[in-house]
Amino acid sequence: MHGTNPANASPSSGCTPLRFIHVFCLALLLGLAAGMPVSHAEPGTAPSGQVQSSGPKVYMFSSAACIYCYVARKTFDRYGIDYEEFDISTSDAARTYFNRLGGRGTPLIVVNGKRMHGFDEKRFWALYGERPEPVSLTDKKAGNDQPK
Repeated sequence: MHGTNPANASPSSGCTPLRFIHVFCLALLLGLAAGMPVSHAEPGTAPSGQVQSSGPKVYMFSSAACIYCYVARKTFDRYGIDYEEFDISTSDAARTYFNRLGGRGTPLIVVNGKRMHGFDEKRFWALYGERPEPVSLTDKKAGNDQPK
């Protein structure tokens, strides 16, 4: 993004990663994020038709080679936790916001505005609240996130 000014981008240029992060920050600052559903999707794909959980908002700043990010992802998936992930190794905008949040390493997990550096299940559940029942893999693959 060197040499371009996102503020001068035309409306037809779409949502740049930097613009997305700015909107995200604004929503977080205004407290609007607490009531909006979030689903995790691979970068560049549309959100799936999964049932949204009613739990707290979860955001994770990660990097490609981070083993604790992998463990956090697997934990979120196992319990059907909806989350947004921002890869600081591939996105300058995510890296900038990560730095503004005081990121010291990955993962940096934000649960309803409360930061957690690193990943530990006990600390995560203390921030998140009640632990839901695990989601079975067959239910997840079938698009049914409700435990049987």
